[in-house]
Amino acid sequence: MSEFYTGDVGIHGDSNRMWLRADLHRLYEAHSFAIVPKREIFDPGEPQPHSPQTYVVHFLGASVGEFWDGYHKVPAQHIEGTRPQLHLARFAWIILICVKGFLLKGYPRTVARVLAEDGEQKTETLAGSDLTELYGGGDRLYASPWSLRKKRKADDEEEGVL
Repeated sequence: MSEFYTGDVGIHGDSNRMWLRADLHRLYEAHSFAIVPKREIFDPGEPQPHSPQTYVVHFLGASVGEFWDGYHKVPAQHIEGTRPQLHLARFAWIILICVKGFLLKGYPRTVARVLAEDGEQKTETLAGSDLTELYGGGDRLYASPWSLRKKRKADDEEEGVL
């Protein structure tokens, strides 16, 4: 991550804002696409390993119809003033939302978890009901377990933080 971190602080600066057309803004807010770094040439031909990094629009589902054909894996334009962290954080958020949806389909899944108590990594197959209990709280925008969010909120209220 140090490759992308410039040492700046604050999230409300102009470098964390993008101007988008209204239709693309709706898709962006619906988590239909992200802007991700790629180290490839996007002209016809073979990718070159030492090409400069560029950012491309990456749609995360084919349900966006006409936009997929016109914008998927196309270099993003006019984002020179935005921070890479903005795009990477947004991409990570979308991935977590997608993973949550995948886990909550009701099917048993083999998951790898790191236990908070001792940092041990544990791989196990969990039933759909167990996954729902662990990760199903809140609405679709939250990827953390509901019980942890309730605990954090209670801790904040106890400390007088709203």
